Amino acid sequence: MLYAGLIALFHHGMGWAYTASITLAYPIAVSTHFVLSRVFTFAASKAPVGRQLPRYLVYIAGNYLLTLAIVSALVEWARWPVMLASAVAIVLCTGLGFVVSKYWVFAETAAQTGAERNA
Repeated sequence: MLYAGLIALFHHGMGWAYTASITLAYPIAVSTHFVLSRVFTFAASKAPVGRQLPRYLVYIAGNYLLTLAIVSALVEWARWPVMLASAVAIVLCTGLGFVVSKYWVFAETAAQTGAERNA
């Protein structure tokens, strides 16, 4: 919701190009997403932030490019409104993002899970 709200503010409220709106909204939203995911969604993970953050940045860079590609294709080629195209990109990228986060970004190493079993 934060991301969509920021895009609406920047694009519709301030009249910025949709690409600039997405580019500015993205780091604000993903910073919030990382903290909330680490604290709440994947709180059971004991993986250190020093291992999670670089992985998260790689995931987010790919996700940003995918989001921009989806929105651009829908806006430029299909002539969809920016907010509808953004909503489609959010839905498509959210499922992929959860899987990447669960099994790679916030995943525990085998050594961590083994240490817990032996404790």
